[in-house]
Amino acid sequence: SDEYSFTVDLTSPVPGNNGNLTPVISDTSSITITWALASDTIENQNNLQYNVYVYAGNWGSSVENWENNATFITTTTNNVSQARISGLNYGQQYYATVIVSDTAGNKSIYARQQINTVFFVDDTSSNFAGVYEPSVAFGDYDADGDLDIIISGSTNSGSSIKIYKNTNGLFEDTGIVLTPVSQGKVAWGDYDNDNDLDLVITGSDVTKIYQNNLGSFDDINASIPGLSQSDAVWGDLDNDGDLDLLISGTRTSDRENFLYLNNNGIFQVLDEQLTDSYGNGFVSLADYDNDMDLDLILSGYNQYHEASIQIYQNQFTHLTVMNFIDYYSVPSISGSWGDYDNDSDLDLVVLINGIEFYAQIFQNNNGIFNPIMQMEMRGGENGSAAWGDYDNDGDLDVIIAGNAMGTVKTTLYQNTNGVFTDPGTEEFAPFMNCDMTWGDVDNDNDLDLLISGYQSGVPTTKLYRNLSAEKNTIPAAPDNLTSAVSGSYVTLSWTSGTDSETPGSGLNYNLRIGTTPDGMDILSPMAIPISNGFRMIPSRGPIQCLTATVHLPYTGTFYWSVQSIDTAFAGSAFAAEQTFTITNSSPVLADTTLSIETLTSESITLTWTSATDTETLSENITYIVYSATNDLGLDISNWERNASPVISWTNHLTRITISPLTKEEMYYFTVIAKDQSDNKMMYDRINITMPIFIERTDISFPQVTKGDCAWGDYDQDGDLDLFLCGSTGSSNIARIYRNDQGNFTDIGASLTGLTPGKASWGDYDNDGDLDLIVTGKDINDQLQTILYQNTNGNFVDSGMTFSNLEYSSAIWGDCDHDGDLDLMISGWETQVNQSVILFYKNNGTTFSGPQELTDLFHGTLVLSDFNHDRYLDILTTGNNEPQVFVNNGAGQYTSCAISFNADSGGTGLWGDYDMDGDLDIFVAKDFVDEGKIFENRNNTFVDIHANVVSLNIFESQWLDYDNDGDLDLFVTGVESYYNTTQARAYLYRNDLGVFKCLDYSKIYGVYHARIAPGDYDNDGDLDLMIIGTNNNAPVAKLLENTMTKSNTAPSAPTFTQAIPSGNLSIELNWTEASDNETPSPGLTYQLMIGTSPDAIDIKAPMALPLSSGYRQVPESTVVNTTGYILHDLQDGTYYCRVQAIDSVYAGSSFSNAYSFTVDLTPPAPGNNGTISTSLSTAKSVTISWQPASDTNDMDANIQYQVYYSTSNFGSDLDLWDYNATVVQSWTPYLTQTGIDNLVYGSTYYVNIAVRDSSGNKTMYTPAL
Repeated sequence: SDEYSFTVDLTSPVPGNNGNLTPVISDTSSITITWALASDTIENQNNLQYNVYVYAGNWGSSVENWENNATFITTTTNNVSQARISGLNYGQQYYATVIVSDTAGNKSIYARQQINTVFFVDDTSSNFAGVYEPSVAFGDYDADGDLDIIISGSTNSGSSIKIYKNTNGLFEDTGIVLTPVSQGKVAWGDYDNDNDLDLVITGSDVTKIYQNNLGSFDDINASIPGLSQSDAVWGDLDNDGDLDLLISGTRTSDRENFLYLNNNGIFQVLDEQLTDSYGNGFVSLADYDNDMDLDLILSGYNQYHEASIQIYQNQFTHLTVMNFIDYYSVPSISGSWGDYDNDSDLDLVVLINGIEFYAQIFQNNNGIFNPIMQMEMRGGENGSAAWGDYDNDGDLDVIIAGNAMGTVKTTLYQNTNGVFTDPGTEEFAPFMNCDMTWGDVDNDNDLDLLISGYQSGVPTTKLYRNLSAEKNTIPAAPDNLTSAVSGSYVTLSWTSGTDSETPGSGLNYNLRIGTTPDGMDILSPMAIPISNGFRMIPSRGPIQCLTATVHLPYTGTFYWSVQSIDTAFAGSAFAAEQTFTITNSSPVLADTTLSIETLTSESITLTWTSATDTETLSENITYIVYSATNDLGLDISNWERNASPVISWTNHLTRITISPLTKEEMYYFTVIAKDQSDNKMMYDRINITMPIFIERTDISFPQVTKGDCAWGDYDQDGDLDLFLCGSTGSSNIARIYRNDQGNFTDIGASLTGLTPGKASWGDYDNDGDLDLIVTGKDINDQLQTILYQNTNGNFVDSGMTFSNLEYSSAIWGDCDHDGDLDLMISGWETQVNQSVILFYKNNGTTFSGPQELTDLFHGTLVLSDFNHDRYLDILTTGNNEPQVFVNNGAGQYTSCAISFNADSGGTGLWGDYDMDGDLDIFVAKDFVDEGKIFENRNNTFVDIHANVVSLNIFESQWLDYDNDGDLDLFVTGVESYYNTTQARAYLYRNDLGVFKCLDYSKIYGVYHARIAPGDYDNDGDLDLMIIGTNNNAPVAKLLENTMTKSNTAPSAPTFTQAIPSGNLSIELNWTEASDNETPSPGLTYQLMIGTSPDAIDIKAPMALPLSSGYRQVPESTVVNTTGYILHDLQDGTYYCRVQAIDSVYAGSSFSNAYSFTVDLTPPAPGNNGTISTSLSTAKSVTISWQPASDTNDMDANIQYQVYYSTSNFGSDLDLWDYNATVVQSWTPYLTQTGIDNLVYGSTYYVNIAVRDSSGNKTMYTPAL
């Protein structure tokens, strides 16, 4: 037969690439797999066939199991090595494989490949900077119809900021140079209404606004403070069509918030009181109450280190706090607004970072926020949260990232009918210390995610692309646009847009307004309205409802439209354009400022510039002035309804005096201008506390700062004179002004001008007039400490040498209780770079020492009897926690361990604010937001939470300005080192231990200040002398107290006794005085002691004792008990009196005169102490001696005691008392005695002791 051939093929094809499959996710329901072609030793490769299978389980390498049980997808031939697997369920795990066969039926199986569908895939096609402490934002800065990216934060080499341009979904660094920042915020916004995105950046103590000019960015040099740990947000707070700015953060440790209104591109701070300042949180502007204006939310930790969320309701830029929720001991809070339930109001998600870390959603029900859910995922320390409809089902989902109890996660919560669940797919890398945002970067109608921060400890930025199979459709535009004009206000309305996914109630809206067709120069939509309404910023629209009110204070025809925005932040096309016309605008205020022309305690005179109007002549514009005791904001109708008119509508009015007003009451004033068409415009509000202190502008002093001022009656004429020193800006001065019934005259004293100077009056030489010590630097920058001696009103350098310290202060006090004033000096010792307190002991005419005590730098020290042992202790504040150094009674000091639980450093003021007889303390410190008052409760100090503001570069002073017998507190300084033009002053009135804050910032605010209270006009109340700096200029003001109630001086105490208290010491005691205002325990006392009646050569009282007890120095004294111990006395008779001093430093008349004698000299034995002896019998002897004499005692008071012994004890009285036999006990007038019953043949010694009535003893010379 013919030959026939056949082939036996029993060899299976060999899968390529070792049988590995490569899956590529197409979308949430399909995956494309690829493989390498198989080979066959016999079969042509083109003839191989590939069958693709998928199954929810794994059938291993069994071809039969896959063919019989798995789902067959497709067959490919002709070298096709790719197949798409569709119809998969999102989130379910599958396995796929490929079975290859040849024409002989031989089969091989590729490796099984596990496949999962996901929503998001990490896009590694672009290289982004990895940062921590980040801020990220999408924005189409180049207006090319796709979203670009800005990223700021920290890198290992410092702060960074980069802008990345989007080109067909690929991002490249633009190289645009901006100031790098971290710990802050970057935010796009069209502040100049030219429809390109400008930029604000904060962080790293920087805040800058960059104007976008055709894609390049120019710093506009806005005068806005630089903040760290900050946040910033744009929003039209005042509804005038342009974007205003809210920023919040910290400067050093100051937490501050600022609202800036945009006035034609100039940002002016809105003087609106926010009750707390926050850092490390978030801020936002959103219309939560749907009243057509943006409200404000602040969060973070405040000055009390407590976290809180505060919502401020906006009423025509008047903000009313609506307390939302407080979290105590929480380091930070973050959150985000979103209408998750599509009910047309904004809900809130909050991340709480404290002992526990969790996320909480609050549902908005007509402005009331109710917590509806606490995420099972515990929030996120240093994390972030962002709303976005990632699955295109028409409601907002939320993603949360951060460190929760040690577990770092990034979790997406899917919203299903208001219930949030974690799909559990874990599609995102774990991030903390992060920021994230949604945006459709590839214009495929779903939201992608940008996230930056720490991933596994590495600074990382990732872009996740959304692979949703369900694509979002843009909403339809609103319809039925209408407008209603009222004066310069227009209300715009429309009917709801529609959307395939988002219900109409879940849509929000975005306006554009221009002065030309298709224009947007009045209100930029930050969208591309001429095309399809593409949103240049992927965010919700600013309008939640179907109406908006805009204030346009000029006439003309305006063109407007509106677009819908859905939950995927997609904007509709703009509705058909409409117009409205404003024909009669409100009056124009070229200057909206109200100025204070004059001010008394009961009246104020205001002035302002006149308004103009396009249709009303200036003389026909009328004005009305309103007064209120609470701030009524910028709503004219609110003032008209609730304020009191001071004057009815009046033309030609630019000045008014308002009276009578109540002292210490806070008033708010405004002026409203009205044209003939009843259009109105309001001037700025002004608020002021009617002062109790009025500046004496008729009494002038050199304007000085960084110096000191001190009252003291140096010429003993019964009124307070003034020492003044400091820098005038061009020179240093030091002057003494003599007070002659309120007229002050420079006495021409030759004093060296020192700055920053400190001065203290004190009668160190006990001659009855005040001497002066001054410390500081002279004009040559040389440190000086100069003691000036007052001799008949002439001040001469004493020539005594003291240590010269920087940042020094000096204080007088009788530390060793010898009657004269010793000296304490504190400051910085430049030679050894150490802060010290130095104690100089007064030895009558010179000072010895110093004894060095402890560190004290930039602080204060006070001398007082802290523990009521009648000795002066030292109380300090400075670079350490407040400390007490206890006096051991001899002027030697040891530290006393007392805990104040206060911030270390700063300034402290000791004062008995509650008048219970012990010293309390006010402690404050630069960069710390709260000053604290600690009440002394048996030497335990308790914070009374007085909520005293702590200022920077500040000064404070206790004083009883209102004559009610307790101490009030005055504080002045600046809120920040970086804004010294806004000096503040607060008077805290003590009302039975509750301190009411009176804001005197508009009148008295200074920094680098000194405050000296004293009754210079002798009208029974404390006036104030203040020096310092305001608006960068030196200031010196005399403020007269206008209290009508005068203080009465205390009653005089009564001296009761003088008791010897050890060798060379005497204890003096008196009765407690009383006072009509000051409780008796709050009184202090001052002694006068001399060696003749009414003399003061031992202890000068710095008062006028022979008249009324008038105090030469207005200060409380250091004696706060009814007793005093005086040391180092010599023989003689002393005369003393005591006076009481009340809380206004008024002294009582002096007490009754009391005398006591100090006798420390023993009698002098007669005939030089010789004793004569003669034998009477063999067992007896007679001794005799000459009588002793005593210069301080009578002969009748001198007594003798006779001893004998077989030992000679010399002149040691104690040995004679202890060992010898007494023959004759203490007997006066004794000059001879006999000694009997002696032993014959024994040797004996005899001696005689003599004493006076003061107990002073001595001995004669022993006789054999």
